[in-house]
Amino acid sequence: MATTFKSKDDIKAEVPLVDYALLNGYSINKEKTSQTWVLLKNESTGDRVMIKTKENLYYNLDYDQDKGDVLQFVGNRLNGALNVDKSNKAFHGALVKLNNFLGNYLNEDKKKVILDKEKYFRKKETLSSLQDKEWNHKPIEDYRFFTNERGIDINILKLPYFKDRLFNTYFSLPNGHILTNYAFGKYTDDKLVGLEVRNTKQKQIMGDHDGVFITNTKGMKNIQAVFYTESGIDLASYLELVYANPKFDRSKDYCFISIGGNLYQSKMDIILKELDKLPLAKDCKFLSLTDNDLDKAENKKPGKNYDVLFTAALIDKYITPLTFSANDTYFNFDFSKKEDLNLPLIKSIFEAQAVTIDQTYSADQRFGKYVVVKENEEGINIKIPKSIELKQTNFFEFLQELKAERLLVQHKPDPKVDWNEKKLEIEINSKDYESRFFKDPKEELKAIINLEDYKPKYSNDWNEELLNKKEIINLKIEEKKKLQDNKPIEKIKSHGRKF
Repeated sequence: MATTFKSKDDIKAEVPLVDYALLNGYSINKEKTSQTWVLLKNESTGDRVMIKTKENLYYNLDYDQDKGDVLQFVGNRLNGALNVDKSNKAFHGALVKLNNFLGNYLNEDKKKVILDKEKYFRKKETLSSLQDKEWNHKPIEDYRFFTNERGIDINILKLPYFKDRLFNTYFSLPNGHILTNYAFGKYTDDKLVGLEVRNTKQKQIMGDHDGVFITNTKGMKNIQAVFYTESGIDLASYLELVYANPKFDRSKDYCFISIGGNLYQSKMDIILKELDKLPLAKDCKFLSLTDNDLDKAENKKPGKNYDVLFTAALIDKYITPLTFSANDTYFNFDFSKKEDLNLPLIKSIFEAQAVTIDQTYSADQRFGKYVVVKENEEGINIKIPKSIELKQTNFFEFLQELKAERLLVQHKPDPKVDWNEKKLEIEINSKDYESRFFKDPKEELKAIINLEDYKPKYSNDWNEELLNKKEIINLKIEEKKKLQDNKPIEKIKSHGRKF
C-alpha cells in the first residue's frame, strides 16, 4: 500500500499506462507498435487498446467510447470486463486501485514483463537513432553473444586489437521484434565498408564483401607476425587461447585479419594493399589459423584453398612473379622468371614426393596425387594436387627452397594429438605459470590442473578449440569440487568461539 494517498494528477503523472496494462494481463503487439504508439491486447478478454506513451493516453480499437487517461482505463474495467463508466463511484474506485498499484509498483523489484518492455523500447530508440546508418550499427556495448554463446572472455574483446572494430547492429523482424546482433567491421583503405554479422542463428556479410576485418594496429612500429582466420569469432578465440600461454610474448606487435567469408583474388588484392600500409618486420611471418574442415573432402576444403591462395599472393608480392589459378584437381603456379627458381632442386623435391606417393598408395589410388612440374618458353608451371594434404605434396619443402617458408606457417587446432602436445603449447603448470592477465579463479586453477587424463575432442576451428578446452577445464573444476565436498570433516576440540 502507498503510504500517502495520491491525487488524480499524481496518479496520472506517476503510473505509466503501458506498465499498468502489462501487469494486468495485456501484452505488446510488437509488429504494430512504434516509439510513439503502443498496441496492447488482453488475450483472455480480447480487449485491444492503443496507448500514446508520451501523453499517457489511450483509445480502444474496437469501441470508440473507451478512451482517456489511466484513471479512465481502470474505471472502465473495475469488474474485469469492459464497461464504460464515467460515474464518481468508478472514478474513486479507480483512484483507490491505482494508489494500491502505485505503492507496490514503486516498492517492489520490477517484474520481468516491465524489464522486457524497457529493453524493447531501448532497442526501438536505438534502431530509430541509427536509421541514417546503412547497417543500423553502433560501437559495441552488448557482448552477450560473444561471451555467453561463444565462450570468449570479455577481457579479450576489450584488448586494443579490437578498439573501434566491434559493433552492435539492430534488425527489425517482420513480427516487430528487434534483434541485437554482433559484428566485426570490414575495412578497405581504413574505411568501414561492411560488417561480418553474427548471432545465434545469424551469420551474414553486410555491405562490401571484399572488405576484411583487421585489428587495430595504431602505435605499432614493427609487426612480427600476421595471423589470418576465416572469421572474427575464430580470431578472438585464438587470441584468448594464446594469451593463456605464458610463453606468448605480448610485448611484440602483431596483426590479426579475418577473411570474413570466402577468399578470392579481388579480396586478396585488398588484403595486400592493407599489408602495404603496415610496418611489417623484414622477417614477418604469416600464420594461417583457418579451419580444419574435418567434414569435407580433401580437394574441397575451404581452409586449405585459402592457405594456398594467400601464400601464392605473398610469393608473388615478396619472392618472385607468380600467376595463380585453381580447378577441382590442381593448384596451378605459373612462374615467369625462371632465373628465380632452382629448377633441378625443385624437380628433386617433387621427385621425392612421387616416391612417397608410390610407397603410400596402391597403383589404382595414385592417379591425381603427383605434383607435376613443366618448363616451357613462358616459364615454369607447377601443379599441386588438391586430393591429398599439403604436407604430402612436399609443398613446405618447396617453400623452403624459395626461401618463402615464413609466408605459410599453419597453426590449426590439431584433432589428433593430446592436449599437452597441442601446437599452441599451452604449458600451464604451477612451476612456470604467471598470472599476467586473467583474474578469474578458473584461469588461476589452470596452473595446477593436469589435462593428460582427458582425450581432446576434435576441433574444427579455433572457437571449437576454445569451447572444448573450457569444457575440459570445467570438468576438472567439478571433479576437484566433488573431491573437496567428499572430504571427511576433521573434528577439532574447541574451547570457546574461534573467529
